[in-house]
Amino acid sequence: MLRCNKMVVYLEQTRDICQTGIETARFKEEIDKYFYIRRKVLNLQRVWRKYIIENSKFQIPISK
Repeated sequence: MLRCNKMVVYLEQTRDICQTGIETARFKEEIDKYFYIRRKVLNLQRVWRKYIIENSKFQIPISK
């Protein structure tokens, strides 16, 4: 998720500082994609954490 946040910052900096000739709508599309990916990764992380906690009750504890 941290990399998604970094990439969004890099895209925003490139859009605002550099004159790339690329439309701002294109940057917005890419930024929205990274936010979508970040949300999906966060949800996956939560589901896996919940799965591990629920299954650890019935199995040998997983060392962290």
